[in-house]
Amino acid sequence: MMLRGKSKLVWRALAALCLSASACQAPSEPTQRITAGDPELYASYVQPYLEVGCATLDCHGDLGHPLRLFSELGLRSEAALRPDAISEQREPRALTEGELEDNQLSIASIALASRAPAEHLALLKPLAVAAGGIAHEGPTLWPSTKAPGYQCLRAYLLGDEAGDAPQACAQALDALQAATPAAAEPAAE
Repeated sequence: MMLRGKSKLVWRALAALCLSASACQAPSEPTQRITAGDPELYASYVQPYLEVGCATLDCHGDLGHPLRLFSELGLRSEAALRPDAISEQREPRALTEGELEDNQLSIASIALASRAPAEHLALLKPLAVAAGGIAHEGPTLWPSTKAPGYQCLRAYLLGDEAGDAPQACAQALDALQAATPAAAEPAAE
């Protein structure tokens, strides 16, 4: 009987040793560091475009999406950032630095498997399939890689080496705002 108790103890010790040894092994794949682009470029040019076209509550302003974006009129990181209803008399609160950084990291995180900026999911999903894009649950935003929105995000992802992002993002935002129906005017009484 004593042998049986020692046998169980030995087996338990061996099992614990095996489990601890496997827990200490290095990961099989190297980890990648998530890096975001220039924060000023993002805040000044890219965020305003994404806020109008992508960060709505029915799109990427949803915590459940892999690409999640905060915006002044959409999802906020804390309820306290939207304490009152927004009206003509009350402007929305600007995004915090933390929200802007989270948005940048959200974009950067979906690029981990990419080898080149042209393969970034943030460029491929809104691009028309016929132009080399991939299926997107939302609308096709860009008919081709020449679209200002594509050029805006591409310039940001490339680090804006050519200085194209400000102009491309301004054109993209103008085009998007022109295509967005204006809010209905209240009926005259």
